[in-house]
Amino acid sequence: MSELTNYYFVNNVNQKHIIMSLSPKKFYDIHFHAMDLSHANITAFTDRFINNPDAIKKILDGDFPWWKKSLYSLLGPLLPVAGPFVSNRFLARKITGQLAKLKNVRNLLSFMETSVMYDFLIIEHFLKNDHADENKNVDERKIVNADNSFTVDGYTYNKIVLCPLVMDFGYPNLRNKDVYYNIPPQKPVVSQICDLYEAIYTYFKKELTIKNENDIIKFEVRDTSQGKGEKLFEIYPFMGINTANYTLEKIERMLEKYFADFRKNDSPEQRYQRLYDAMGEFDGRTVQDAQFRNIFAGIKLYPPLGFNPWPEESAVEMKKVETLYSYCAERNIPIITHCSTGGFVASPEHTKFTNPGGQWAKVLADPRFKKLKIDFAHMGVNDPGWTDTIFKMALNSEMNVFTDISSICDSPDYYAELKEVIGAYPTGANNKVLYGSDFMINLLNVRSYNQYMKYFTDTSQLSPVQKHLFANANPEKFLFG
Repeated sequence: MSELTNYYFVNNVNQKHIIMSLSPKKFYDIHFHAMDLSHANITAFTDRFINNPDAIKKILDGDFPWWKKSLYSLLGPLLPVAGPFVSNRFLARKITGQLAKLKNVRNLLSFMETSVMYDFLIIEHFLKNDHADENKNVDERKIVNADNSFTVDGYTYNKIVLCPLVMDFGYPNLRNKDVYYNIPPQKPVVSQICDLYEAIYTYFKKELTIKNENDIIKFEVRDTSQGKGEKLFEIYPFMGINTANYTLEKIERMLEKYFADFRKNDSPEQRYQRLYDAMGEFDGRTVQDAQFRNIFAGIKLYPPLGFNPWPEESAVEMKKVETLYSYCAERNIPIITHCSTGGFVASPEHTKFTNPGGQWAKVLADPRFKKLKIDFAHMGVNDPGWTDTIFKMALNSEMNVFTDISSICDSPDYYAELKEVIGAYPTGANNKVLYGSDFMINLLNVRSYNQYMKYFTDTSQLSPVQKHLFANANPEKFLFG
């Protein structure tokens, strides 16, 4: 059983902040996804590239340096003449070569093709074992030791806490006017929940081994002798909900079903223990309501899929969000909301709904909801105004706002920019930043879960105390405090 201990972080010369820390020390990934191709909104995913000039420009910038562009511009006038003499086979090879360079997309789709049931076992295997490339050369060393320990700048951790965020794809408002079967895909969130919890159950009951048979890599899963406390991961998911997809009565039933045991006056130890006791006990298939208690740590909201944080034009929809916020405020339930200009975009009003200074500012201006515990994910990336709004909210003592670095720290070079962004605000901003990976979506920009994590653990742009705050103390306060 974990115990709660305290240590001090000096915020400035005249002030100290007591920061709780569960022992053994845990490294938190507050923003994680566990889903396979049957869950994701693939249409919205592919539209990120088909209808995204910035993504195409990024590919072109990498494949067409200035000298190629100059050469092609000179050859341009000749194309009408030469075109008929260029063979289709030649063009096919060129196109295939370009597509082969999109390794990150292929890497992501390869991972998502495997059933979500095995996600946690696979990620653990790669964290705890060296990885060899196709030539059998070790190109990535393990991060975690056999006893689950790993050290980051003097801090030793014994657990990794994952917070998978369920995406309520529901009935996305996709306007597929250019396709024949243009009925928006239906993605009932309950099926994703069942699959996710079967995966968690499998992780705590099984172990994975890798076999190489005639240069074909396979894995097999068998029963494990390890107890829950001996596993590397603790897993505390967030329930995805889009209030527009349900009636008010259904929303009320869902909240009671999953969060009825939460209390505002829960101590951090009580909140943690409830979640820990329920973790790995629900097999994803049992239908008794008692099995659903305490299986979620919080709620995930996703404006790009059509969630409107403040639908004041509709009394019916306003009542739904007011019910949601009131329940969360009364029971200290943390909320994570997507906050970047990208993502799985299905709503034409996604920017309006996502902007922390727009609809969300109206939510937090309401005295009933001012203290809602909210993580504005991705730090408002790609819009400096959004980032500034988030940090001003986070530093407002009348609010309870956090932000996370998921998916944005996909290069070692980015940490210099992150240091500059955080450094522009009072030092209290360090108490409001959470580590997150956005795995598996971040595979569009990094090679592996390991690589994203190592960028964080190895950077010299953040101090050891900052890293410990972001990956341990702040997430514990957000989840349990």
